[in-house]
Amino acid sequence: MKLTTAAFQSSRLSFFIAFLILLAGSLTFLSFPSQEEPSVTMRDGIVFVGNPGLPAERMEQLVAQPLEERLRQLHEIKTVSTTVRSGSVMVQLTLREELQNLAPVWQRVRAKVAEAALQFPAGTLPPQIDDDFGRVAIASIAVTAPDFSMSEMRTSLKFLREGILRLPGIQSVSFHGLQEERIYIEFDRAKLNALGIAGSAVLQQLQQQNVVQSGGQTVIAGLNNAVVTSGEIRTLQELRDFTLTLPAAARKTTDAQQPASIRLGDIAQLSVQKADPPESAAIYRGQDAVVLGVSMRPGQNIKAVGAELKQRVSELEKQLPAGFKLDYVTFQPDVVAAEMGHMNQVMLETVIIVMIVVVLFLGWRAGIVVGSIVPLTILATLLVMRAMEIELHIVSMAAIIIALGLLVDNGIVIAEDIERRLAAGEDRKQACIDAGRTLAIPLLASSLVIIFAFSPFFFGNTTISEYLRPLVVVLAISLLASWLLCLTITPLLCYHFLGAAHHEEEAKQGGFYRFYTRLIRRLLDHKAIFLSVMCVVLVLALSVLGSRPAGFLPASDRPQFQVEIELQPGSDARRTQQVVRELSTWLSDSKVNPDVSTSIGYVADGGPRVVLVLNPPLPASNIAYFTVTVNKAEALDRMIARTQQFMTERHPDIRVDAKRFSRSSNDAGAIAYRIYGS
Repeated sequence: MKLTTAAFQSSRLSFFIAFLILLAGSLTFLSFPSQEEPSVTMRDGIVFVGNPGLPAERMEQLVAQPLEERLRQLHEIKTVSTTVRSGSVMVQLTLREELQNLAPVWQRVRAKVAEAALQFPAGTLPPQIDDDFGRVAIASIAVTAPDFSMSEMRTSLKFLREGILRLPGIQSVSFHGLQEERIYIEFDRAKLNALGIAGSAVLQQLQQQNVVQSGGQTVIAGLNNAVVTSGEIRTLQELRDFTLTLPAAARKTTDAQQPASIRLGDIAQLSVQKADPPESAAIYRGQDAVVLGVSMRPGQNIKAVGAELKQRVSELEKQLPAGFKLDYVTFQPDVVAAEMGHMNQVMLETVIIVMIVVVLFLGWRAGIVVGSIVPLTILATLLVMRAMEIELHIVSMAAIIIALGLLVDNGIVIAEDIERRLAAGEDRKQACIDAGRTLAIPLLASSLVIIFAFSPFFFGNTTISEYLRPLVVVLAISLLASWLLCLTITPLLCYHFLGAAHHEEEAKQGGFYRFYTRLIRRLLDHKAIFLSVMCVVLVLALSVLGSRPAGFLPASDRPQFQVEIELQPGSDARRTQQVVRELSTWLSDSKVNPDVSTSIGYVADGGPRVVLVLNPPLPASNIAYFTVTVNKAEALDRMIARTQQFMTERHPDIRVDAKRFSRSSNDAGAIAYRIYGS
């Protein structure tokens, strides 16, 4: 190849390009899009169908079975998992992993659900389909207002959501734990009997009154104006003042044309209360809260978006009524900053170690020449990653760290060969050109071998392969960039800065070289003993390997853990809420648990998704879920054990699983059984 020759012929242009890479790469790094984990395509969805009051057996026969039969007709669906409870059916779908364009598939799923809905019994609510499982909440904000009811909080919550959505980097804001409030009407049975009116008749009159209908259009001064006829009841007082028409038998007046009437508030007690039992709830520091799950748009820098979010929330909080309090229960920008800080530290340590080793064994001139290629290669890799829209996350950072130990080999080989040629008396310029020309193909082949060794992750169709695909791409970019720079910039640097020192002869006179020579000779003189020892070591290593716990991806080391709580199936949501409130109060006690920073508990719900590959628990009255943040990562295992012990002692009849977050979709400890039979 003539890359080295071309670099020497345009040496100024080559150095200028290297300078541009340094400058542009440094500027790009400062605003590089970053997130905790790589984005993967979520192929899961949930179909929810409700029919309040229908027993579980009838829900299975009349709703679940017809729905499953329709959905299984779609060959794009890989698995169908149905959960049947009294009054509800939840069907969890997983699409095949080889599918890329999912929008048409979900459209066909909706069509099949619509076909099945025609067979559902009367009283069944319209099916709900949730296929947007890819949203990860970068922040969970707990809103508490002890002096306000849930209905009174709605206006302020909507104000918060609209204000946050105005940020350019925010995609969506979801509510969790917003308990529905209902109007309870308690009739005075004695008055109803005396008036001769039934409760069903009252309900019928309310339904006929509380409607909004179009009354046509009028044209005034050339402008169209809508006319609306409304009997809508907007407030509780309007409902109390609603006039009921009494049946003819109960009329007190002598005029038969004048209907007798009475206020609803005169025959019933009306009140607004939370749904009892609650359909879902969020508990923060032992009291009811509403959690705002804030999701970020793709391709954004999570650190910059997090700073803008905190500033905007601080501004909005000042405009809320007195008594409202906002707290961050999870804030992923801080987690990502800690993760990236650790990765940056590892990368810096790797660069320093590589530089020291190269300088020690090649001399300071050759060491500096070879070591200078390392930051240049990293910055060039970042530029290509930015062009390919690859974010900076734990996988891409890991690929760069892996590549650091490999890409420096290309520079070492080139510098060593040039130094050898100079020691042999060759012309300086020709020695640099010949070194690049003769080693181009061997170095390219070695780089490609390493890239192909990781290629199964790139060509796989599984979620894990998609998760690790950036590892292969970034590793390939780094190694190929290193190969290109070592054939162009390294020979130029060697030409200008590498001295004609006889490094090899000087090394042979050192004590380390003499020790290494004696060791090799002794091993060669006792080949049989050496090979026997190596075989014994191999057997011991294999035996130890078999006893080590296996796992494709390690557990997350983020300073957070999760607590899954499951009561006896069919348990009342009020009992679940009581357990969650007790655990939330215990975790929030700074004297008992000084290691806990924040915690949030969800009743009959899993809350917002805080880790991409983990699905929150499905809604159920006996299910609860906690996300707990600790002050330091060192306290993580200690708090997990304390939480598990506390719940075991207080509630031995409840299944509690406190554990770290996982980096894979299959959580540790989960076992799946499939039973076949005729």
